[in-house]
Amino acid sequence: MIHRFAGCELDEERRELRRRGRAVKLEPKVFDVLAYLLRHPERVVTKAELLDVVWAGLAVSESVLPKCVAAARRAIGDTSTRPTVIRTVHGHGYRVIAEVHGGRAVDAAVSVDEPRLRRWTATCATNSAACGSGCSAWSSSR
Repeated sequence: MIHRFAGCELDEERRELRRRGRAVKLEPKVFDVLAYLLRHPERVVTKAELLDVVWAGLAVSESVLPKCVAAARRAIGDTSTRPTVIRTVHGHGYRVIAEVHGGRAVDAAVSVDEPRLRRWTATCATNSAACGSGCSAWSSSR
């Protein structure tokens, strides 16, 4: 799954984060926290849920979570004082507030370049017989 948001692209299959087209290194757990939050932008994800999912079965302190979220924010150019992607819901957890577009990678050339993406989507829509159902499914998820 590829998540596109706020000038960033998180590719779960390749375990890559790109910000404005450039690769950004993330620690594995930071990547996992960010990916989980991006999969659930419609709701507050509780601290307990993140700890259960990302550190499944491991005894860890709750203090690891704010550190991972802070690292994720730095990587995507977000801040806790003026959030544009991840908002802290004090006493509960975190919520993605950016618009997130997700879908399967259809063409390796498709990236965060929105004008290019719109051209590709328009071409696909006008040439649905050539694109097939995979393209239709991808563009309808947009």
